[in-house]
Order: sequence, then C-alpha cells, then structure tokens
Amino acid sequence: MAEYIWIDGRKPTSKLRSKTKIINGQVTALSEIPAWGFDGSSTEQAEGHFSDCLLKPVYYISDLIRGGDNILVLCEVFNPDGTPHPSNTRAVLRGIAEKYKEYEPLFGVEQNIHFTAKTGRWAGRKKGSRIRRAGIIAVSVMMKCTAGR
Repeated sequence: MAEYIWIDGRKPTSKLRSKTKIINGQVTALSEIPAWGFDGSSTEQAEGHFSDCLLKPVYYISDLIRGGDNILVLCEVFNPDGTPHPSNTRAVLRGIAEKYKEYEPLFGVEQNIHFTAKTGRWAGRKKGSRIRRAGIIAVSVMMKCTAGR
C-alpha cells in the first residue's frame, strides 16, 4: 500500500491529508508511483462544480508502522491542466531554489508534535497541571515538559 500525503488548501492554516492506494509489489523508484486524482472540494482546493485535482509523488519512504512493502508518499497538488495548484507552495519554493542554486541554500523544517489524551490534556501531563508558557513546551526546555512530546 502507498499512503499519499499532501497539504490541503485550508486557510489560515493548512493541514495534512492522505489517502491510500493499493500498489502491488515493492516500489524501488519514484517513477513507479503513479500520479493520482482526488476531489479537491473536500480539501478546500477546488469548487464543487470543478473539483478535480492531481497528486504527483515527489518523495517516498518506507512506512515503518505498516511495515512490509508499504510506503508513505509525499505529494504536490496540481490542477487538471498540469499547473501547480495555488496551495502548492513547494512549486514556488522550487523556483526560488533554482534561482539561487549557486549559493547552495539550506532548507529546514521545524516540527512540534504533541500527543493528547481523549480528554484533550497533553499525554503524560498530570491532571490539573498547568503550563505557564507555551515556549517551554515547544522547545522542550525542562524534563517535566517533555512528556507526550
């Protein structure tokens, strides 16, 4: 199986979306993973009357949770005519990277992941505990703040 993952068109903050495609056998090259259409109206990337969008794989890795030949496929979103969708900020970044390639730019991504219990409380936090500053949690400054992070 291949789990196609992309960024939706939600404003002001985009979210990750995914859907699963059955691919028989082991994938050994990106070119073996097909582009795949989806209904962009459900991801705020198209109007209901013209909702076709296209997922184009750009990178894949083994799915360590499912194991086996299963993979996670990172995708860009394109319009039906093959142009980058407005929510596809990676396409814009590609142009900037090409323009300044002689400077060997470095790109980095910061991710903060917090696990919450069904109650909405951060996992590992004691009932009734308070977090005074979000920055302490975001950068995990103190041992007591790292639970669930």
